[in-house]
Amino acid sequence: MVIQFGSILAVPLLFWKRMVPCAVRGGFRLKPDILLLWGKITVACIPAGVAALLWNDEINDLFTTPCGGYHADRCGRSVSCG
Repeated sequence: MVIQFGSILAVPLLFWKRMVPCAVRGGFRLKPDILLLWGKITVACIPAGVAALLWNDEINDLFTTPCGGYHADRCGRSVSCG
């Protein structure tokens, strides 16, 4: 978690000017290309949010049960660990 936190924090620090949708220097103005970027990022996150809402229990089982919740037996059938 600590290693990932540094990487995640580095992106906004390095790309701050490219990510902020408004400019204050020289008068306040909005940057339409940056607003479009944030709109695209928001739309791109929707499928992951829907998947998380629909399959929350299954996703939690994958990360909390010893064998990932389900596994395939010798014949390829999906069977539960429990």
